[in-house]
Amino acid sequence: MDKGYLLAIVFGVALIGFLSSQDAYAVTITAHPVGGDWNSPFTWIGEAVPGPADDKVIPLGATVTISSAVENSGTITIQNSATMVINSAGFGTIFTNPGTINNSGTIVISNSVDFGIGLASRGIINNSGTITISNSGQSSFGLFTAVFPTLPGNLGTVNNYGTINVNNSGAGSSGIKNPGTINNFGTINNSGRIDSDITVPGILNQHCGATYSGNSPIFFGITYLCPVLQFSSPAYLVAENGGSAIITVIRTGGSAGIATVQYATSDGTATLSVDYTASSGILTFNDGVTSQTFSVPILTDSLSEGDETVSLKLSAPTGSGTLTSPSYMEIGRASCRERV
Repeated sequence: MDKGYLLAIVFGVALIGFLSSQDAYAVTITAHPVGGDWNSPFTWIGEAVPGPADDKVIPLGATVTISSAVENSGTITIQNSATMVINSAGFGTIFTNPGTINNSGTIVISNSVDFGIGLASRGIINNSGTITISNSGQSSFGLFTAVFPTLPGNLGTVNNYGTINVNNSGAGSSGIKNPGTINNFGTINNSGRIDSDITVPGILNQHCGATYSGNSPIFFGITYLCPVLQFSSPAYLVAENGGSAIITVIRTGGSAGIATVQYATSDGTATLSVDYTASSGILTFNDGVTSQTFSVPILTDSLSEGDETVSLKLSAPTGSGTLTSPSYMEIGRASCRERV
């Protein structure tokens, strides 16, 4: 074989191997502070357009615009005061997301084409900033929480802790087409259309403190989810020489989202610093967490006493949880026992 051809073949195989391995070695790529077009290498530090599996960061103050086909199977982080613009002006789907988008800044989806989709996401979108959807194309979707076919495994989730604004004017178009799940902990303003596939009804969960205003969703309703926080028992008994009372606070009715609640002790018939030590603080229930505990130190004295009590109170819940009874209780002491 001619050596020139042999060299060309070996080099070609090596090049193909190199190119095919790029997504296997995903990296984090950050946009320049001035931003630019997503598909321009000059938009990104290192002058390389990120691959689908790469993690991408749009830093504070930068604006990155997507106007031609992009796929993300990694994680996109949009920092505070940063903007990602999806400008759909051509037929088909501009941005496909089987990965994760974490938005603390702004996402703008502008879809002006007929039969187009701005963002099709079967992955996860976590929004603590603002998403604004303007959809003027006919029979088009701004945000589609799935990819075709709309089967289990192809349905996405939006967790909204910030604000979503939906505006659309195109005939038969949807600002959000939602066969997937939207968990709303923040605000949704719908002056356009949010609907679902008739055969695959979407899910819109309104969590504690969330607001939804404007046009009602079509083909599916709103489920109101508001977990409750309470003591696990209306009273606790503890021996005076038992050291500490361990108090449990539970969250029931759901565990999605983050909740906090304050707790504090006060005198019942027991006396602070004589019969017990004050205890107060904040309990945090992270996503999926259903119980938390705190302790109340019980002090031993030499007095001959009857039943004594320490009062406990929960207050100021935030996030995914509201108070229900019992949110006030007592630790009790009888003879050699202190009752909480």
